[in-house]
Amino acid sequence: MTKIPKLKILFLLSIFYFLDSSSASAAKFYFTGPEEVKINESFTVSAMINPEDFINAVEGQVKIDVNLLELKSIADGSSVVPLWIEAPKYNGKGFVDFSGIVPGGVGPVISKESRLFDITLRAKAAGQTRISFTNYQAYLHQAQAEKASNSTEDIVINILPEEVIGSENVLVLDFELPEPFKLYVTKSKYFFDNKYVLLFSAQDKGSGIDHYE
Repeated sequence: MTKIPKLKILFLLSIFYFLDSSSASAAKFYFTGPEEVKINESFTVSAMINPEDFINAVEGQVKIDVNLLELKSIADGSSVVPLWIEAPKYNGKGFVDFSGIVPGGVGPVISKESRLFDITLRAKAAGQTRISFTNYQAYLHQAQAEKASNSTEDIVINILPEEVIGSENVLVLDFELPEPFKLYVTKSKYFFDNKYVLLFSAQDKGSGIDHYE
């Protein structure tokens, strides 16, 4: 992948402006992804941008909670950004760095929301985790490449613990009587010191028998 020195970004933006000039004012950075996952489950979170007007460059970082999440992979094949100055890359310190240019600009006429890149993660511990943009910026589709007014929205994901089978007490309501049975009083020199005993056999084909009183 060809990388462009960051010092050339303003020059390139000026060229792209003359190719397709338009006005711009704001952009919202946000995420799409699941609200709940389980421990050891892999899932994908998409870093998105909603250009309210035309922009032609973006940069920033995505912050990941490394205590609860493990980054598995990053994919930018479906990105609205065709020309990366720095393709999305994990820096090993809990951040994914990125910066790129959109020749001709992108805005609401083209798409109300656009994908920047996808991050595949694995939940490695239970708890609530937050993924957020930091140091983010979109640039106006203008010759001066002025900064757009930006906003952001984090994604909060609940990581559920593993299910423990049989850990909860379940109340079972049983309104069916046990099967009828007979009582037998007897004694034998072979059992219970030749004392009288009460014998019976009872069944309940529903929930079973707990005890008799």
